[in-house]
Amino acid sequence: MSVSETIIVQQPPRSIKSTTMPQPPYPLHPSVVDKLDPQYVAFYNKYLLNAQQVHYQPISASRVGGKIIPGGSDNVPVGRTQDVSIKRRESEGPDVNVRCFTPEGEAPYGGWPAMVYYHGGGWVLGNIETENAVCTNMCKRAGCVVITTDYR
Repeated sequence: MSVSETIIVQQPPRSIKSTTMPQPPYPLHPSVVDKLDPQYVAFYNKYLLNAQQVHYQPISASRVGGKIIPGGSDNVPVGRTQDVSIKRRESEGPDVNVRCFTPEGEAPYGGWPAMVYYHGGGWVLGNIETENAVCTNMCKRAGCVVITTDYR
């Protein structure tokens, strides 16, 4: 066999080690602390340092609702929150649940502007309950109806 015909064979591991996920606290690395804004460092140390990171916790714990992101804000008061179930017309399956957040006060001439918010989570995490704080903040600050879906 010539040098150009060398075959590389991957050897199986000699032993399989059980791995455990890291546990809090998760301190900022000393090499970056001085490069970060002091306000962020204070926020991180207050809200994130001792919080279990989403990617280290069991999926079932992330799917229960509530705040997925440690340090997330509370809901902001809005004029109205309404849950609506939309029946499918073109496909089989359960109804699609949506939640609508409407700003406080009288609607402007022509009605409220609207936006549809699809939560992240890679089709694994999040649901209609986990993004209420984000949606109420957008509703109040942007002055628009925010519609979010329970698509997972």
